[in-house]
Amino acid sequence: MCCRGGVFGYSGGQPVKLTLEIFNLWDAINWSAAETIVCRNDINNKRFYVWVPLPTGTSPAGVPTATVQWLPNAPYNPTPTSPNVALMCNYQGLDTAAELFASPGVHNTMMGVLTAQDMKRKWTIWQIPSPYADFIYRPDGVDLPLLICNGIGSSKVYQLLTSQLSDDGVAINSLYTTYGHMNATKAATVPIFGGHEKRYTVLQATVEGAGSLSVRILPNVINPKYPYSVPGGITLSSPVFNDYFRPLNVKAQRAFIEFSTNAVGSWFHWDKSLLTGKADPWSSLPATGGGNAGISS
Repeated sequence: MCCRGGVFGYSGGQPVKLTLEIFNLWDAINWSAAETIVCRNDINNKRFYVWVPLPTGTSPAGVPTATVQWLPNAPYNPTPTSPNVALMCNYQGLDTAAELFASPGVHNTMMGVLTAQDMKRKWTIWQIPSPYADFIYRPDGVDLPLLICNGIGSSKVYQLLTSQLSDDGVAINSLYTTYGHMNATKAATVPIFGGHEKRYTVLQATVEGAGSLSVRILPNVINPKYPYSVPGGITLSSPVFNDYFRPLNVKAQRAFIEFSTNAVGSWFHWDKSLLTGKADPWSSLPATGGGNAGISS
């Protein structure tokens, strides 16, 4: 169930809040249209969907909404009155309600360090506008797929299919960004990385799919002014019998890796990425003192 306080799960005891890890995204919802929110739990695929009216995009005058940091390419819609995105929570590997309720994506370790582990709740945002969705029995009386009413005035009802590699004939813009390689705690255990500026020289990726995979290295922040695009990207195949390797020359305190496809028929399944690097041998500290000095101008 959903309310202003968040999404709550209930299994006979005290309701448990399941949106602790996305509280700032939940707070950004247009609550004047709260009655339009739709929540559905797909037990077979172990994920639940919450369709919400979420302000998105940047105005023609250049004023961004609060969600631009999560949805930089979303259309401008500052006050949606009907659900325009779906918040999807994947809980594969969690077999009971108790495991789901006790599995936030990020938690504190014994040493007081934030860590993310597998087999936890994983939230993402799907730009699938829909005023209503539900599980509908098919004529065979057995199949019970999730059918999604469209929110774009097309008079169509849609279904999520793994084999479908386009969105009603339009490319599905798929994007995944890793954590910042490498964090300070891990760098302290690998002295070659040092504690400051690093020089990343090799990317290794375990990935398969179809089409062309665009790869960018994002130095220090998710939206850097000067990202590094891996020349030519990666031409995908499936199955693939070896990891992909690409040379790099990126200086950063930490490097996020962004994988994306945006063409009809394209898809990718990313399993692992490794970055080879070490403390920058020429400039172990920002030459301009850090901040935006030497970057914004």
